[in-house]
Amino acid sequence: MKNAYKIFPMVMLTLSLFVTNGYSVGSGKEELEKVYDLLIKGKYDEATIKCTNLIQANPNNAEAFFYRGLSNYKKNQSDEAVTDFSKAIAINPAMEKAYLDRGIIYREKKNFESAKADFNKVIELDPQNADAYVEIGNIFLLVEDSAQKAIENYTKAIELNPKPSRIIGNAYNDRGRAFAKIGNLKQGLKDCNMAIEINPQDATTYDNRGLIYWAMGELDKAIADFNQAIKLDAKHARAYYRLGRVYAQKSDLDSEIRYLGKAIDINSKYAKAYYWRSIAYRQKGLSGQADVDYKKAVELDPSYATKDSYAKGSPPAFPAYTVDDLVAS
Repeated sequence: MKNAYKIFPMVMLTLSLFVTNGYSVGSGKEELEKVYDLLIKGKYDEATIKCTNLIQANPNNAEAFFYRGLSNYKKNQSDEAVTDFSKAIAINPAMEKAYLDRGIIYREKKNFESAKADFNKVIELDPQNADAYVEIGNIFLLVEDSAQKAIENYTKAIELNPKPSRIIGNAYNDRGRAFAKIGNLKQGLKDCNMAIEINPQDATTYDNRGLIYWAMGELDKAIADFNQAIKLDAKHARAYYRLGRVYAQKSDLDSEIRYLGKAIDINSKYAKAYYWRSIAYRQKGLSGQADVDYKKAVELDPSYATKDSYAKGSPPAFPAYTVDDLVAS
């Protein structure tokens, strides 16, 4: 399940790779099984070469294009992956896993219209595909600002596959965020608890539950969850950011500055972290450091230039949480 959209419960490429649905005639089944093994072992360059050889032998080998797309994605070559998934679809328009994985890349590239079209195509081909409903739910929540429609899609995914699994854990986590966004914190907490029961090693779920505890005024529980998220993922910039914000609410400016600094160390373009650290510096009388951070925040996000409370020297009121905190990184 990165950037403003990384809180999608850490979305990965679909696990269709690991559940082989069979091969078409002429696909080179034995060779594709070797590619499968290479991908499992993380030998992506070798997998790419084998797929390319299969494609040269049979340019209509949709599975070879699909697996090469997976390999390219794992090598951070997302454009090449999209090209390969598109070729697989052109050869086999019913290859739902190619639509799903291409949609995930489109979503990562913030091409949400194309992503949503691909996810809807997956559902057209397979109305029982829970992954696609979760992905559409994420777009409704994060892009179209429609928490209720997001909840409907997450609920559909859970109904389709009620047994505990990675994707259902993600569905509960995301639905919990959506409930929190519309103010139903009790149901949001219940969903996050279920997500943690299913995926206890998922840092993002602890981060999201921590936000709900924060919104409920349970600051110590929030801090515990943010720390657990960081324990599971030392590079979780958002958890550090939120931890800093909670300490600000506890009037612990030193801790706020320390944790916001860690968020910035991980993500040097974290405008909100710079902005709030500038406020903390200002409150401590460190005007030089405050000015540096504020200028950086405005450089990264010009909307901060309109926040004149900083310019007047008085920090803005500190809310228990804000709606953008419920969905943003």
